[in-house]
Amino acid sequence: MTIYDAAVAAANAIDASQEEAIVIATSAVRPELAGSPLWFALPPSVAPSANAPLAELVEWCAGALEERDAVALGEVTGLIHELYSAHGWAIAAAQTAAGSRALPDVAAAVAQRVRDALVIETAALVATCEPDLAALVAIAAEPPAGDLVRGVLANTIEVFAATRPTPSYPEATLDEVAALFAIAIPPVTQPEPESESNLDDLLTCIHDLGRHEWSWDHVADWTTGDPLIIAKAVARGRGFTELVASLEQVRIDVAELVAEQVTVTWRDAVERTKRTAMIRAASPLADAIAELADAAAVRAVTRLATSAHARWSGRVGEDLAAVCAELLGDPRDISTLWEAHAPAIRDALEHA
Repeated sequence: MTIYDAAVAAANAIDASQEEAIVIATSAVRPELAGSPLWFALPPSVAPSANAPLAELVEWCAGALEERDAVALGEVTGLIHELYSAHGWAIAAAQTAAGSRALPDVAAAVAQRVRDALVIETAALVATCEPDLAALVAIAAEPPAGDLVRGVLANTIEVFAATRPTPSYPEATLDEVAALFAIAIPPVTQPEPESESNLDDLLTCIHDLGRHEWSWDHVADWTTGDPLIIAKAVARGRGFTELVASLEQVRIDVAELVAEQVTVTWRDAVERTKRTAMIRAASPLADAIAELADAAAVRAVTRLATSAHARWSGRVGEDLAAVCAELLGDPRDISTLWEAHAPAIRDALEHA
């Protein structure tokens, strides 16, 4: 079982439509639990931290479920699942199930299994998100497309050098404006053509864009800015106005090229994170505790969603605040959520 199993249970308890069920499942995912910067590309949860005081959690959960709201139900589901699985609730339940025999310290292993399960289950969703350059920087991903961009710039230089365009200067037509203010405009003197040196200035400007070490800053510049803005200004100033459009097309082509490579890098990074999550050290006890947490979360969410559904439908049901307080409180006081997994805990402990 995983967070999505709890989300399905919540949806079934309120007779959710297919659209509501999708919203509940999406809202139940808490990106920070994955432990990877890449997962923050998912929509954030507005639910409080699972480390918040119990009274605050109870108040928030009960308030969020006052009215039918698929997003709120999903966020409550995610909060309960995280609280049970990664914040000691399941460990306490397992210790109760173990009786007088003390559990070894498996809290970190259980939490890692929860993170791994979330990564594995949501990797496909994260892979479709808009790439987050800051997240790629944070995981030390290699910035892509550097050699490709240098190749495009080199080809542009070769084309411009081979065509050797002639500079042209627009005529100054300010007579009408001057007449309005009764001022004299001196005659415009056309500069002497210096096409060779002027073109060299432009080519040097383009060359300079490719001579620095490629970085994520360059990736951001090409995908969101205009690194050729200076080159365009030089082209205009030197009289090569027909090359400005060519430079703009180069910018568009390079931006698309870099964006495509960023998407490939993003998906590769997500896939590597998923593969890492699938490689875990054997720990039957940690697995048993994680399964206890998942199953308990499904039962807890089913009960809470059923109570909320009764309230939304105008029927008599349990008090939401009281239900939340019980479900979010000490697991020893609500053993019905986890007692079915007690034998598995004891068996795993025997072989730990």
